[in-house]
Amino acid sequence: MYSFIGDHICKLDSKGRVLLPSAFKKQMPESSADTFVLKKDVYEKCLILYTIDEWENQNKILREKLNPHNREHSKLLRAYYRGTAEIKLDSSNRLLIPKRLLELANIEKEICMSGQDKKIEINQRINSELEEMAKTLFDYWFVQFDFPDTNGKPYKSAGGKMIYNSTLKHDVPEGWNLKELGSIIVRSGTGLNPRKHFKLGEGNNFYITIKDIEQGKINFSDKCDRVSNEALAIIDRRSDLKKGDILFTSIEPVGICYLLYKKPTNWNINESVFTIRPDINKITSEYLYLLLSSNLTRAYCANTASGSVHKGIRHSTLKAMPIIYSTPDIIDKFTTIVSPIFEKQNLINEENQTLKQLKSWLLPMLMNGQVTVKS
Repeated sequence: MYSFIGDHICKLDSKGRVLLPSAFKKQMPESSADTFVLKKDVYEKCLILYTIDEWENQNKILREKLNPHNREHSKLLRAYYRGTAEIKLDSSNRLLIPKRLLELANIEKEICMSGQDKKIEINQRINSELEEMAKTLFDYWFVQFDFPDTNGKPYKSAGGKMIYNSTLKHDVPEGWNLKELGSIIVRSGTGLNPRKHFKLGEGNNFYITIKDIEQGKINFSDKCDRVSNEALAIIDRRSDLKKGDILFTSIEPVGICYLLYKKPTNWNINESVFTIRPDINKITSEYLYLLLSSNLTRAYCANTASGSVHKGIRHSTLKAMPIIYSTPDIIDKFTTIVSPIFEKQNLINEENQTLKQLKSWLLPMLMNGQVTVKS
């Protein structure tokens, strides 16, 4: 048995070649040699890469489940095999991706290869680029202090007045103060672990733990534990999740964040996930998300985390984190700029989740003839 694990950002060269990550190469079975099958996903705008062995296995499953003489099954098979190519690794461990497949998936220069069990999903790096854009702006404004001054010029670079802070041992913009994180938030809490409160595996609601949270995204997969409606209500009384809260993983990996765009109705969190609510009179949710996602916070957590088995951070320690606080008007101006980035990210995540759910629901029904595909 083998399984592709991990995400890797890769660059295409001018000929459409991409280097296969060494981690994926090591995870491949020897029998697969250097031959792959690459195809356009039926439901999503991405490419799927199979080893030749796994491709043959998928074909065997389809042949057993589908009747090529059945009109609806035949349509599904045509859609499945459309946009398919056999490709091989060259001597430099590169894969040449056909131009027509790159165009089908709107892939240009940079892609993300994601291990998905026995296949590799190849996506254009849209959300990752949006995340990096927002982080770069945050760093530019609140770390390098080159936010726009009254004349629209970068404050520090244009000679804005800087004051030496003896605690930080470096200059900060005039009027900016050193505060603790706890002074700009109104709540920090957690979800709830089962213990005697409820049981896992009952119901259809998702029970989210740190393993289900990626930066800026929650993976609602079949691997998530489930809880009943009664359990969900019990957890919600503890977590009190609301729109604008930030989820923050408190044990390794510490500091993975997710911004809540709306109150969840069919999922909640366990005790290893913190929920942090901004004081909207001082900061915004977008600012808090980027602050908690920043290298400054990661470094602070790395230096203060404790634990003999799994390193983690406590609420009191996180709330004591020193920050350089600007002013609400600067934070509001910053949020006006980055809000469209967050809105776009949320739309992409929701669309991807909807497509995955549709795929999981529709494919079995097509196979057993419960639904048909019209021309």
